[in-house]
Amino acid sequence: MNFKKHREISRQTWHTNDTSWEQRLQHACLGLIDETGELSSCLKKQIGYNQKIDLVNMKEELGDKIYFLHRLLDESEFTEKGKNPHISLDYLLREINPFVRTPFESICQLSYDMSVLVVQVSYRLRDSDLPKPEILVENSDVIRVLTSIIQLIRYYEFTLSDVLESNINKLKARYGKKMKFSEEKAINRDIAKERKSLS
Repeated sequence: MNFKKHREISRQTWHTNDTSWEQRLQHACLGLIDETGELSSCLKKQIGYNQKIDLVNMKEELGDKIYFLHRLLDESEFTEKGKNPHISLDYLLREINPFVRTPFESICQLSYDMSVLVVQVSYRLRDSDLPKPEILVENSDVIRVLTSIIQLIRYYEFTLSDVLESNINKLKARYGKKMKFSEEKAINRDIAKERKSLS
């Protein structure tokens, strides 16, 4: 599975009918911040408490991170056509350096780059005279975030396809095979069922 396919399939689980565009944009931004904390927690347990790293959970959080990145790009109208006319994540993968950082370096860098990305979006939203700013997300912002995500995937010897497929499997476990968003299912999750779908 590639980014484009994951983005198309996972989009079905995004709530678009009962919320405003600005609410959805803010939800995507906050989701990205939240998932960075979840990734940090995986590593903190290993470093701070000498626990074995939970690789299933690490893969899950990486998939969730990509999910919210795709939703931010959707709400920013960051399409598959080039730079605002936008560019796809699959294309941006070519820009990723092949070196491998340590997980600590990658998560610290990801936290910083994600904060910059989200703050830039909020400033562009605030400072625009238009209902929807023409440019909310720059390619360079996305490349920096994507680099740290890919570094973590490589470090833990996952494949990108496996991370993306696992995320889709989790969404199917939550919402059913049709993957239609439901507020009730989003709130009342069967955590055991979702974890089993990641294995």
